[in-house]
Amino acid sequence: MQTKSFSLSALLSALFNPAERFLRPCLIVGMVSLSLWSAPLQAQDAKTGLTGEAHAADLVQARQMLMDALEEQMMAVEAALSGKDPKIVDLQNRAYQMNILFSAFPHLFAPQTQPAKGNDDPGYQTNAMPKIWQDFERFYEDVQNAAGISLAASQAKDMPSFRDQIKKLRNGCDSCHAEFMTPVSDPHGP
Repeated sequence: MQTKSFSLSALLSALFNPAERFLRPCLIVGMVSLSLWSAPLQAQDAKTGLTGEAHAADLVQARQMLMDALEEQMMAVEAALSGKDPKIVDLQNRAYQMNILFSAFPHLFAPQTQPAKGNDDPGYQTNAMPKIWQDFERFYEDVQNAAGISLAASQAKDMPSFRDQIKKLRNGCDSCHAEFMTPVSDPHGP
């Protein structure tokens, strides 16, 4: 079998060479596809479509809402565990919801959403400390660990195992907040 060079001149000659007519439709489709795909990229500002760049305040709000949802799930689980006869299936479902939320959480920390420096006003408030971006791999690992613990809790075979996982999860949450979050007096206060 003879190999052919696929330089631009070879492609153009194949396009117009009657002997290569079987290649013509493929080349035309490829060239049209390439032009359609590349035109918007050339016209677009490099930052367009990046949520952190175009909508940083919304991204910060999304992660705050996600953290509120995590805390609501955790408070419901801890309240149920301190009550009489908690239903493990309900608690496992809450733990699984926490796993989903934890899995998404670190992806909401785009570099553009770091706390403002000096007198810069980014137009949003965040309790996230700069250390998150300075040591993102550590932060990411901590959050993924929490996701793993909540998944293990969702799969616990009995209440003692579930309680152990939730205790680990609470310790991990408190440790992460102490290291990566600016302290707030009462997140559920007035």
